[in-house]
Amino acid sequence: MSDPKRPWWSLRRPAGVLWWTAAFLLFAGFVVPLIHANRFRRQIQTALEQALGRRVEIGEITLRLLPAPGFQMENVVVGEDPAFGAEHFAYMTSMQARVRLRALWTGQVQLASLILSEPSLNLVKNAQGKWNFETLMERAGGAAATYSPYIGIDDGRVNFKFGDDKSVFHFQDVEAALSPPRDAGGRWFVRFGGRPARTDQVLSGMGRVRGQGSLTPGPQPAVNLELALDESPVSYLLRLVEGRDHGVHGTLGARLKLSGEPSRVQVEGTLQVDDVHRWDVMPGHTGQMETPFRGEWDLPGQSLHLETAGRQPVRGEFTLQHYLSRPEWRGTVELQGMTAAPLVRVARHFGAALPADLELKGTLEGRIEFAGSAWPQGSVRLEEGRLATRGSPAMELGTAEVALEGKQFVLRATPVRMGKETLEVAASGDLNPFRVEAEILARGTRLDALRVPAPASVAAGVWDGKVVYRQEPGEPGAWSGVGTLSAARWQPKGLEAPVEIASARVQWDAHGVQVEGINGAVGETKFTGSCRAAEGESTCRLRVRELELGQLDRWLRPRQAASRWAVWKRALGLDSAQPGAWLKTARVEGSIQVDRLAVGKWTFRNVRSGLAWKKGTLLLTGLRGEAGKGVVSGVVQVEFAGSIPRYSMQTTVRGVDLRSLAESGALPENFQRGVADLRVGLVAVGRTAAELRASLNVHGVFEGRGIALEDVETEPQGDALGTVEIRILAGQFEWNRLGLQLSKLKMALGKDLYEGRGTIGGRSAVALDMSSGVRQWRLISDRTEAPAAGRP
Repeated sequence: MSDPKRPWWSLRRPAGVLWWTAAFLLFAGFVVPLIHANRFRRQIQTALEQALGRRVEIGEITLRLLPAPGFQMENVVVGEDPAFGAEHFAYMTSMQARVRLRALWTGQVQLASLILSEPSLNLVKNAQGKWNFETLMERAGGAAATYSPYIGIDDGRVNFKFGDDKSVFHFQDVEAALSPPRDAGGRWFVRFGGRPARTDQVLSGMGRVRGQGSLTPGPQPAVNLELALDESPVSYLLRLVEGRDHGVHGTLGARLKLSGEPSRVQVEGTLQVDDVHRWDVMPGHTGQMETPFRGEWDLPGQSLHLETAGRQPVRGEFTLQHYLSRPEWRGTVELQGMTAAPLVRVARHFGAALPADLELKGTLEGRIEFAGSAWPQGSVRLEEGRLATRGSPAMELGTAEVALEGKQFVLRATPVRMGKETLEVAASGDLNPFRVEAEILARGTRLDALRVPAPASVAAGVWDGKVVYRQEPGEPGAWSGVGTLSAARWQPKGLEAPVEIASARVQWDAHGVQVEGINGAVGETKFTGSCRAAEGESTCRLRVRELELGQLDRWLRPRQAASRWAVWKRALGLDSAQPGAWLKTARVEGSIQVDRLAVGKWTFRNVRSGLAWKKGTLLLTGLRGEAGKGVVSGVVQVEFAGSIPRYSMQTTVRGVDLRSLAESGALPENFQRGVADLRVGLVAVGRTAAELRASLNVHGVFEGRGIALEDVETEPQGDALGTVEIRILAGQFEWNRLGLQLSKLKMALGKDLYEGRGTIGGRSAVALDMSSGVRQWRLISDRTEAPAAGRP
């Protein structure tokens, strides 16, 4: 309880305590900094030089009482021991030096602590292999240890030099503390945190290195530290060591315990690796892998050796030397019975386009070395391998070995068994950027067992040859192949009957397919030839044994089973069925040869023509064939783009044998002899033979020579002439429902010339109405077996 008789400023009164405290704070905060402290410059400089063993230069000095008595110094430069070069040991914009209070009573300035703000420190190793900071620790371990100050670093940078050469490696954003030993020969306590960096790289996402522990200098030096590397990008770690990015992404962290003499520090710790993948592959978030390790660290010699600890299917070793000057590293991974399942995930992370449900079973054996590179050297062997996807037979791989040569890999030829089928598989490629070329050699293997995209959507067959899968960087995988296809079935879109391929030589890739030596059939029509299809266009050369023209529409535009309503629609003319879109978009060029072509009752032999299909229209150009003993040439066009196909033809027929046409039923049997030349135009519309006959329109001009007609009589006389020899018969013709109509006829009969018109067909098989001057007469032949009117 305060005494009311004491004055208010007494320390025994609460108000007095507050008054004196406020006065002290005002004095320390405002008055003391105004006191000129340069008079202590010499003593402060001497104290710093004794503590650091180096020459010190100081700028402005300010006295501070709070938070503890000391000095604030600006632009401080700490020189270097000549044994380590001419460049300064440290430079900082400001330094706080706290003094020992008990030393002030003696009139001396002794430093309790030094706080370095934004310093730039140079740690130098000279030609004798000694570091400049070792001398600092030796001084602290000697007789002057009592006066060694605590040293703190705030937001600093630590550089490394080897002689006169400064390393590209440094630490930035450094926060550190160095506590001197409390007695001679004692331990220094160290706390450190900083971000590894390079002067020629920007590694802003690099994790920090943190550590704490003790260092014991002297004749029996010792290290006892705990270090940690925060999770850092793998690409940054590779750039930190090698100065370049290998395109490998992921994160890596570590925790270490160090103990022992500096030249043989024992290391124990764990390594955390997460989601290592190629740069252009999305992270898989597969979880962190943690691996314990142990090893030895030679701090003066800059040599670190680590290896995995314990019995594990994956054993690794890592060696790093000269890590502060010219980093040299080497890693080794040994696989001893490791399960193969994770290999699929690793391949996906490096860009391999694998099926989502792909499963790999077996064990892995091998040894891989990393000689200063992220890309391995060595080999990996898969034992009792088995590859499977859901819903498909498994592939028994047996033993498969992959050789690794840096970024390149090679899978040696390996037999693969799928049920009763056996294949031979080999592969090679690059890991970065990922590229692969796999080759499958099949001998008499079913296409469904081969399980690759078949050329031109062939549904079934037997393959004997090579299939190749290629995936280039940044592109989807593509299949190609070359070999022989047999006993195959091909069902092109829109074709009614499948194409049966007895045998063919096939070569295909992503750009198209080429088929040579085709021996096949569509329905009952057999053909041979070759085709090449690329970029929506096809070139074909075909030879057909026998072909009926009406079959084309049935093949190209399959019809559904006719319903009662469909029959009525057709009868009423309401059937507007449209062809498939493929008929309008397909583009084919080439040539065709038909040994026997049937067009109604007309038969053509050895037909050859150029072929072009575009926008649903078939065009035969340069057409040439044989009809009887005559030769046919011209152009044929068939339009399939509409609901009903339309046929048109412009041809020239030379030297056709009229007797052969009579024998085929195309002309009445009255024609026993004769040769004719014709220019014919033909148009027909329809999908069936009946529709084609009903719509057929044939017209043109003709000239016949040496025609013999038998069973001929005349009207009105009714004379039976028997056989008539017509030297020349020429004119125009048109075929309609009444038969063959002849007009503008000119006939040479013996020495007489006649003009007129006539018909072939109808009630009279042949009827010619002719005149010569004042004489008119009609030539008639009425064989009852003459062709029906309007039917070719």
